[in-house]
Amino acid sequence: TIPTPPAIVPTPATMPTSGSQPTPVTVPTVPIMPTPAVPSSTTPPPISACIEAVVDFDTLPDGRQLTGGQFVANEYLEFYGFTMSASGGFGVVPRLFNTSDFGDGTSRNAALGSPNIQCAPSGPGRGRGGQPGMPGENCIEQGNVLVVQESSVESVSEASFDG
Repeated sequence: TIPTPPAIVPTPATMPTSGSQPTPVTVPTVPIMPTPAVPSSTTPPPISACIEAVVDFDTLPDGRQLTGGQFVANEYLEFYGFTMSASGGFGVVPRLFNTSDFGDGTSRNAALGSPNIQCAPSGPGRGRGGQPGMPGENCIEQGNVLVVQESSVESVSEASFDG
């Protein structure tokens, strides 16, 4: 516990007046108390060097644009201090897939499109799970997403077609 300081105690003092005799004046004095030591259990933790960041797969923080089909590994190293790798698929580097403009328009990619064709505005996405009001509703354009490509095919496609 922290000790309570004693009450202020007035002490007499004198102040000169225009006459030859000083007139007594009461001036309060306050004792100076040492600052109590802070217990070690209340010492704040060290400051973390971590930052919170939203990673955007469309544009790097320096303004460079990323494109669908691009493999990414070290693009975020200088900005956020991390690299990316993948396992269980084609190669060891993940790839970007542009969900809004995937080029060939085949049904092989339709389940990866955004937004769903049933949404307003509609997009290239297909599939009941992405329709408005369904669990997994897909009505917001996603742009580039990060995928692990499962085979050596030229373009990224949904998993049921070796993507």
